[in-house]
Amino acid sequence: MAAIARLDARICASLVAPAWRLRAAWTGYTRALQLQRVEIDEIDVFAGQCGLHLPGRGRIATTGDPFGALPAWQARLAEPAGSHWREDLPFSFELPRGWAEAPALVRALDLADIWCRNDASSSPWLARPILLARLKLTHTPLPCLAGGDEAQRFALDARPALLKRLLKGLRKSAEDGLERLDALERFRLRAATAVASEHRPGKLTELTRLALARPSLAARTITGELGVTPSGAGKLLARAEGLGLLVA
Repeated sequence: MAAIARLDARICASLVAPAWRLRAAWTGYTRALQLQRVEIDEIDVFAGQCGLHLPGRGRIATTGDPFGALPAWQARLAEPAGSHWREDLPFSFELPRGWAEAPALVRALDLADIWCRNDASSSPWLARPILLARLKLTHTPLPCLAGGDEAQRFALDARPALLKRLLKGLRKSAEDGLERLDALERFRLRAATAVASEHRPGKLTELTRLALARPSLAARTITGELGVTPSGAGKLLARAEGLGLLVA
């Protein structure tokens, strides 16, 4: 809970929170797909959402659209946290004895267990950040906390080892999320310093803002976004690379 609380507090006050939430959603969605046995890596989701095909990366082996549920999930993450946690559950259950006295995080993981046993889709993995927010463990959903453990779908009794793995996984997700937030904030400050030192920054300011939301950029993808020609886009990317803001 300490790791989650640190990330939650920083996100509430960070100027790069929108960019972080976008990337964290891609990270959490990747983890949910992997738990569904989809052979995919985070880089595939990031590149796909940036409209890029990375050399050397094959097509994702799946019978459906692996990104089909992503827009709806992102919309749910952005919903106001006004409803009670019971309203989000697609099943009914009786509270076990002593459940109300258990730590809030343990109760949340217990609900996730029941959800997993009632739903074989990716929904339970994606629901975890929303469930944590509904139980008042975070101010808003933190998408990087999506996921879980495959064993949640099969174990029906007390399982200290599984609970320990889940807690460790949550701590690592929160710590990784905090590291990425630090990196984004450092980039924002570095970009502001570099642009301020330029005599004629041109579209550099707009490019750095775009880079916060899109970690992978290509000349053809920014022509429409910034209103420049393909040649101008290439020069702009080269200029940002020369300032140490982007890496080719």
